[in-house]
Amino acid sequence: MPSSPVCAALGLIALGLAGGAAAAPISGAQDGWAAITACARTPDDEARRDCMDGVLRRAGMLSSGLPRTVVVPPPVEERRRLLGVPLPTAGTGEARDVTLGRTRIDGEGRLELVTTEGETWRSRDPGLELPRTGQTMNIQPADLGGYECRVSRWEAFLCRPDRPGVR
Repeated sequence: MPSSPVCAALGLIALGLAGGAAAAPISGAQDGWAAITACARTPDDEARRDCMDGVLRRAGMLSSGLPRTVVVPPPVEERRRLLGVPLPTAGTGEARDVTLGRTRIDGEGRLELVTTEGETWRSRDPGLELPRTGQTMNIQPADLGGYECRVSRWEAFLCRPDRPGVR
């Protein structure tokens, strides 16, 4: 039997356990440790759990009437429905093109894009190149909420309408 304090403690715990796979009574720490190691050598996960459950049952530490319960979480869709969280949908809503009336970079380094209709859109990330006034910007809903903006042939970037309380 191993001599570390943790292993010794496990052996003492096993002292009260019945004899593992053979169901023979345990007469000492070595027998208890042998019962645990016999179960540990079982290659199949389910068989190993059944072996340990048997050792615990014979020791009176696990009721023999309790079946083993495997908890399987519900699918993501069900969890979201139960929590009242809507499922994300790709491409919901309509994409539209707008003309940029004014462009600038704000104090945080993000784009502030004002359309000729007066709507203000801001980039979510700083460091993008400033587009020119008069360019066309395509706005479409993004996969997980928010919006994706594309100015001319630029790479798309995440953007949001500039409304009070929206960041």
